[in-house]
This record gives sequence, structure tokens and C-alpha cells, in this order.
Amino acid sequence: MLLRKENVFIDLEVADTDELFETVGRHMIDGGFAKDSFIQALKDREKVFPTGLPSGRESHGSIGVGLPHSDACHVLIPATAVIRLKKPIRFIMMGSNDVVIDARVVFMLLLEEGESQLTMLQKLMDIIQDDDFMKKIMDCASPDELFELLKDLI
Repeated sequence: MLLRKENVFIDLEVADTDELFETVGRHMIDGGFAKDSFIQALKDREKVFPTGLPSGRESHGSIGVGLPHSDACHVLIPATAVIRLKKPIRFIMMGSNDVVIDARVVFMLLLEEGESQLTMLQKLMDIIQDDDFMKKIMDCASPDELFELLKDLI
């Protein structure tokens, strides 16, 4: 299972992606999921390959999502951290250099190369495109509730 209760965060307050990567990245390193190089690898990869995405349909009040990840060489144990932010932070939209996504939900991926990445991204795209499910993520009152919502999907 890639999702564990200890890697689910509700209403985390960070100023920007750097602080997010430092805070959650340190948690993942300290938990034995990633190497010490993980935080810098997240920052470097995000600059070259942005990971922001709008969810669902704009007409339904899209919730911005970030999907940051590093190369597999920085991962010790495959995992996913799910973070619902207290206030949105700016991600640049995937495939763009300058379109800003105000993200409230972040799926930080620690994956091995190949098929596991593709499979996980397909699962996450199904979640992100489902307006009702994204609303459920936003309505969760605790990390345990968010974990229960996502545990069978991630």
C-alpha cells in the first residue's frame, strides 16, 4: 500500500512550494521513505517539469492540485503523501511555463520508475477529474477521514 496514515496531512500551512517540499519532504526522509537528496530533487524537478493541474471542470469551481515527485533514485520505499493545504499555494501548470494553478491538494509521489508511475498517475487523474470526489477530499475533517477516503484508491 502506497498510502499510510502518517503521510496524510490536513490544513497544512505553508507559504510556497519550497516550504511544502521542505516540510513534507523532511517528513518522508525522517520516515525512511526517501534519501536526503529528495527535497532538492523535488525542487529541481518541479522547475523543469511543473506538476500543477486543475481538477474537474472550471464551471464547478476547480480545485488546484499539485503532483510533485522526484526521480526514483531518491526514493527508498515507494509511498504517497497526501496534503490538503489550509491556503492555496502556486504551482505552474503541467506542460506550461507560466500558467499558475492555485493548489489546495497535493499528492507527493515517491515512486519507482516505469509501470508503477503510469498506474499511479492514471488513478490520480481519475480522482482529480471527479468533482464530487475532490469535494469529499476538501470536506474531510481529519487526516484519518482523508486516509479512509483514499486508502483503497492509492
